[in-house]
Amino acid sequence: RGVIGRFAIDFLVSQQPDGGWRPYAVEINLRMGGTTFPYLALQFLTGGTVDPGTGLYGSARGEPKFYFATDNLRSPAYHGLSPADFMEIVERHDLYFDRASETGAVFHMIGALSQYGRVGVTCIGNSSEQADEIYRGVVEILDLEGELVAGPWSPATHPLGIPISSME
Repeated sequence: RGVIGRFAIDFLVSQQPDGGWRPYAVEINLRMGGTTFPYLALQFLTGGTVDPGTGLYGSARGEPKFYFATDNLRSPAYHGLSPADFMEIVERHDLYFDRASETGAVFHMIGALSQYGRVGVTCIGNSSEQADEIYRGVVEILDLEGELVAGPWSPATHPLGIPISSME
């Protein structure tokens, strides 16, 4: 229809009576979408492209790459983590992207940690299982370190410290 540039399509996927899955396109966004940042990070860090025949992403070295990404990794334990605290945790636990192996984690929205307990992360691996494993490792370390820095939290407490019972 004449669109030049990036666009995003949102889908809902529904399981069918026969057990199969059917996608339904529900929205076309004539702009960058939620998957734009992870894909651009993957492209920038590995210099690769998508193979039009297979749909798989390959690095400039020709190795397949996979990612797991979210812009909503959050926990009450992350409240109060300053960007400096966060970067110290990333450095101490080697949570960053390693250019030699072309695997690891890339973070964004770090400024939302202290106030909202939220950060974005893209985990890049040589398989979808490795990307998922990197993500689980990031969550485990951030949960542990967040509690050490910000203190333990209770699911009965709102992330801003307001008892949930008083919010009803």
